[in-house]
Amino acid sequence: MVKSSSALLIAGFICLMSLQCLTALSEDADKLSEKRKPLMTREDPSTLEDYKRTKRQLPQPLQEFQDFVTTSKTQCAKEMNINPNELQKSLLYEDQPTSIEKCMMECVLKRMEVMSKDDTLSTTTIGHIADIIGDNNALITSIAMASAENCKKFITAEDSCERAFQINKCIAAEMKMRKIKLIY
Repeated sequence: MVKSSSALLIAGFICLMSLQCLTALSEDADKLSEKRKPLMTREDPSTLEDYKRTKRQLPQPLQEFQDFVTTSKTQCAKEMNINPNELQKSLLYEDQPTSIEKCMMECVLKRMEVMSKDDTLSTTTIGHIADIIGDNNALITSIAMASAENCKKFITAEDSCERAFQINKCIAAEMKMRKIKLIY
């Protein structure tokens, strides 16, 4: 009799556990089958007023520098009597620029002081720009200056517009490698 009552008790316990497991599984299945609730409902339109989907913004120092570069390009176009609308494409990543575009690159680089008056790449200016963009991060600045020194080895042209193109090409490659989004 003791054996049968303990066996009955164990069987009852197993049935109770099985019932609890089945109940839990069916509740989970109900939860999974429900549709996801939206983060915001249409019933509360006031909350939608503040929400605007925007493009990813550039960090403030990079945006300010981008604005300076864009202004420099516009001023160079005026100086060279070029319609700014003709220069809508980015000169930074231009593989086969015209001679006018190469001279435009020279003007922009000299205005930014990246290209010095003696037509060489200014490592110090690159360092200052890296300080601005990189929020005075010493590592970023040293990498930028080392990259500029490396670029100097590849600038061999005699013509100043052609030298500007070589500087431009090297800077573009370094920026692309480091995933810096900047255009001119």
